[in-house]
Amino acid sequence: MDRSSLVYLVKETYELDEIGQRVQRESARPVYCDVTSVSGQEWFQANQQGMKPMFRIRMFKYDYDGELIVNIGGTLEGGELTGGRRYGVYRTFEGTRRMAEARGDEIELYVEEKAGVS
Repeated sequence: MDRSSLVYLVKETYELDEIGQRVQRESARPVYCDVTSVSGQEWFQANQQGMKPMFRIRMFKYDYDGELIVNIGGTLEGGELTGGRRYGVYRTFEGTRRMAEARGDEIELYVEEKAGVS
């Protein structure tokens, strides 16, 4: 696997503020991976379900912790993620397809343009 692309996985958490309201907090962390476009079949099937698939991201499965937002092209400055484009994860796939991946240590994230993820 190539792993020459840098993306940021964004985790959303909620905390209570001083008056008891839930406040959303985000934390981002960099991950090196392989970013490619989705296959024609993946694009067609997801599009039939109203999704707008954009990329397939392959990484070590140990780098993924269930994040539902991926930022591609952003930068992390002083703990703040700026720039880039955010995508929502609509599907993950763990599996082995080649002998080199026989250990099963990879995961694929399929991401889409999604309303509310900006």
